[in-house]
Amino acid sequence: MTLDAADAIHWNAVLALAPIDGRDSDEDSPARAWQSLARGEAEAMEPRMAEIFAIASASRDPRLVVEVTALRALVLASLAKTGDALTFARRASLMARTEAEPDAELLANIVLARMRRHIGKPHLAVRILDALARLVPHAPRAWLEWERLLAGGTSPIDEVETSADATPEPVAHAAAAAMAPMPTTAPARIGRRLLLAARAGDRAAFERAAEEVLEATAAWFDVQEEARALIALLDPDRPVPDSLREFRHGGDEALRYGLFGARVAPGEQEPGINIFAVARPREKGRRVLIDGLGLFAPGRLIACEEGARRAHGRTDAGLAMLVLAGPEPTPEAEFFRRVYGFAYSPRTHRGVLDVLLHRMRKRIEPSGTITRTDGHLALSLRVAVAVADPRCAPPAAARILSALARQPLATADGVAARLGITLRAAQLALQQLVHDGACVARRTGRHLEFQLCDSTFREPTGTDALRRNDSDPAMAKP
Repeated sequence: MTLDAADAIHWNAVLALAPIDGRDSDEDSPARAWQSLARGEAEAMEPRMAEIFAIASASRDPRLVVEVTALRALVLASLAKTGDALTFARRASLMARTEAEPDAELLANIVLARMRRHIGKPHLAVRILDALARLVPHAPRAWLEWERLLAGGTSPIDEVETSADATPEPVAHAAAAAMAPMPTTAPARIGRRLLLAARAGDRAAFERAAEEVLEATAAWFDVQEEARALIALLDPDRPVPDSLREFRHGGDEALRYGLFGARVAPGEQEPGINIFAVARPREKGRRVLIDGLGLFAPGRLIACEEGARRAHGRTDAGLAMLVLAGPEPTPEAEFFRRVYGFAYSPRTHRGVLDVLLHRMRKRIEPSGTITRTDGHLALSLRVAVAVADPRCAPPAAARILSALARQPLATADGVAARLGITLRAAQLALQQLVHDGACVARRTGRHLEFQLCDSTFREPTGTDALRRNDSDPAMAKP
């Protein structure tokens, strides 16, 4: 089995999130495997992937080996086995770099970025995707731009494309078809409109964008499931998929698909608290993405950001938990464990809990009252509220890493200005990140510059094949 012209066509279709035609391919060919994955048949595919990989290895075609390895990562991610999926994605990226195959590097690194996002590290995904976008401007971009939207969000001042996406002209020859333009940005462009409509509270525009983004992602089951999740997390009154139910109602802090980065934010603003607990009087609360607050229209917004985060972080975490619980009482022991992360001992921790409840009452008034009866806590709301949930916020180190991901090299001064923190705080955090191996420090003249490290991805240099202008880097060589 070799990577022929038909396989080049399906590779372009993968990058364009377009339908895959595997009807004339062998049962164990990549085209068939991509087609099965696109239909949502990951569970049936998983037992076959080892055999498909063995066939790819026997072919001695490095591009084929990389492709099948990336496929294994996507199959495992579809089954929520993110740890194993990341292992295969890292392997595919390293193999592609070793073989210096530009098309294989593009595919493998998009998959690696996707896995980085799924495990909750969107800053690493953004770095990979931004680098690829600069290096392969002529490749089909639908998948790449979709990943960028979900990992890094969008700016409210970005220009919106008004023209329809490029559509391939009918061609007779397979090789010519592989070179034909493919749809590029429809899912990401519509996803951006979805975020902006939710933020503006425009219900009609939001519903239109919701229908359109589901249609634009219909060719790929997993991508469409992400679109469904994004829609549900932006709409407080919409049911969520079963995979998000525990997160929605506060039973779990792990957000499926790693959608923490999907938001409308200025380009210089790094992600802060993107998840809010919202509730109306006499209702049980639910979590929404920050842009969904436009559709919810809370009577009061309670958020701890920047300098206020240290003062109000624990207080707002406690309020968010009671908002999610709704009118039903919550046992003190459970409340304490969920907020502080360890078991409650009345003899040791009662004073701590008393102080926290005092601060919570002061912060929620006059929007609601907190009652404490027979070892249970309950929140009664007078108006609809939205409370930032710090339990779902990225740590300060992640915000600094995100800043470094968006700037190839940055100084402590630049990071401090970008994040709105003191220079000393930025210096201490950067020193710790260097010690942990997350970034490296380089002296340039009188300045000390910092660069994000990824143990797998290295941005290709000017000598790499990805920068070649005489061929389409999304194309597999025949």
